[in-house]
Amino acid sequence: MIYNHIRRAYHQGHRWVGQAYREARKYARGFDQFMNAAGRTVLTLQPLLDEIAPQTRKALTQGLEDYDIVRSKVMGAHDQGQRLVHQLGKNVPELNLR
Repeated sequence: MIYNHIRRAYHQGHRWVGQAYREARKYARGFDQFMNAAGRTVLTLQPLLDEIAPQTRKALTQGLEDYDIVRSKVMGAHDQGQRLVHQLGKNVPELNLR
């Protein structure tokens, strides 16, 4: 009986984490698309911004560069996490990690 409770709790927790992960990826993808469009906009308007507000252009460019650095760190952590989950699923198939 306790085994069934533990198994059900594991299954529900596994499902909840999976859904939260998918939602987080969806929002991160949307934010990344926004930042990509913002970067292309700044690059397109760069000559105009240099004439009108050079400090603003520098700040926007620096913000986009900082975003790229953070994005690469997050993607590196994500890739490492996926490798670890893959290895764990391969070595402990009872966990049913796919």
